[in-house]
Amino acid sequence: MIFQFPILSASSLYQTATVPPTSLGLVSNFNYFFTNGGNNIDNLSVQIDLENNLEMDGQGVSFQINTWPRNASGPPGVPCWIQFILVFQPAAPNNDNNAFGSLFASIQMWDTTFAEIACEFLTLGSIESQTFLAGSQFNISVLNDNNGLPTGAKFSSLVLGEKTTTESTQIILLNDANRALSLPFNLFTFNIVSSGNYQRGNFSNGSGTIRYVAVVPLHPIPWGPKPPIEETGETSNAAYSLMTNESGIVLEQKWAALGKPQNEVNLSDFTGPNEQKRRV
Repeated sequence: MIFQFPILSASSLYQTATVPPTSLGLVSNFNYFFTNGGNNIDNLSVQIDLENNLEMDGQGVSFQINTWPRNASGPPGVPCWIQFILVFQPAAPNNDNNAFGSLFASIQMWDTTFAEIACEFLTLGSIESQTFLAGSQFNISVLNDNNGLPTGAKFSSLVLGEKTTTESTQIILLNDANRALSLPFNLFTFNIVSSGNYQRGNFSNGSGTIRYVAVVPLHPIPWGPKPPIEETGETSNAAYSLMTNESGIVLEQKWAALGKPQNEVNLSDFTGPNEQKRRV
C-alpha cells in the first residue's frame, strides 16, 4: 500500500513555515513536543483515528501521552513525568487457554531516577485479533481540577476487529495519595510504540490521524525537557508527519507504519534530514 499525504508532503510544507523534526527524527518514541508557551496545559485530549488497518506483531501497541511539569528535574520521589497510556497486549503465543489479548488503560508517574512512583490501571476489554481495522478510534482525555492538577483520565476505544467490535469508555481517577503527588504539566509529547517493558513493536501496516485538542493553544517544538528526562523506552516503526509552525486549540498530525518495503513511504515526509540519526 502506498501512503500519500499531499497536504503534509515535504515539498508542500517546506514552502510554508514548518517545525524542524527532533534531532533524532519523527519516528517511534521521537515526536514533537507541545507547549503553551510554558503555561499549564489543561483538559488535553488526544484522538487517534485509523485510516488504514493497523497490523501488529506480538508486542502489540500503546498510545502514550507523556507529560512533564514545569519542575521536570525535581528530587527523587517527586513525579516529574506522568504517562497516560492506552495499551493493547496480544495473547501469548501458543496459549490454548486464552486466544484473546487485553486492551487496558494506565496512568504512571516516574521521578528523575526513573523510579515508578505510582501506577493505576484498568482493563477496557478483550480482543482476539492483532489487526485493528480502518475506522477504529482511540481517545485519551486528561482530567484536571480547577488548579490544573491532573486528577485522572478518560479512555475511550472503538476497535473494529476481524471478528468482533469492542467499544469501551472508562475513567481512571487518581486515588488520594497519587493525586497529592500530581503536578500540572506544561509540556507533552505523543508516541505510538509497543505495549511496554522497553520492547519494540513492529507494525506491518497502519496509518491515520492524530488530533490534539486543549482549552489553550498548543504549539509543536522539536525539543523536550532538560536531562535527565528522556524519551519513553518503548519503540516501534511508526513515523509522524511534519507540522506547520502554527498554534491552535486543535492540531492534527498524520502517522504511518514504516512497513516493508519502506520505499512505499517517502521518509522525508516524516523525518526530514535527521532520519538517519534515529536510535530505534
